[in-house]
Amino acid sequence: GFPSRHTNAIQWGNIALLMAAMHATAPIQTLILSRIVETGIGAVAAMLVLWLPGRRDSILLVRREFRRALVALDIVLRQMAINPSRDASIRLRRNLHFEQLAAARILAMVLTDQPEALEDWPKVEAALNELTYTVLTAARTTDPVHALDWLTMARELEAFLATLPPVSSVPVNAAAVAVALTDVRL
Repeated sequence: GFPSRHTNAIQWGNIALLMAAMHATAPIQTLILSRIVETGIGAVAAMLVLWLPGRRDSILLVRREFRRALVALDIVLRQMAINPSRDASIRLRRNLHFEQLAAARILAMVLTDQPEALEDWPKVEAALNELTYTVLTAARTTDPVHALDWLTMARELEAFLATLPPVSSVPVNAAAVAVALTDVRL
């Protein structure tokens, strides 16, 4: 059934309807019919307000989260190029891992609702995951200075980020983004 707060709202709504009926000058049938029409109009308006901008906004959210993960990756790469010590980068690596997981979680949620709009985004997620875990693993090796060419990767990722359009609802070629992101490792 309904959670208790919804049950309470319905009960109070019924009480209000009954109280209004005691002081109404119109017949009760007219009052009930007007309340039903008002409730229907309110429900339709609420669904439109939630549904119409929500579809576009959820795609924006996916793109924004992926951008945040890519920026976090760039920050880790730059830090590792400057000072690859564990203590210097541990907070940044934790942030990167968080952003990568957040992007994956948001994509999974939105993908179930709008698979056609995000058709190739799992490829972007796979490329981001592979690059992220490559960086995180290399940062934890006994010799992180020589594990990766941190500065070159940071420059390539920065160049890649510069080619991305601003976060908007304009469609992007996610398959091309995934390929370009994969090239950052080379």
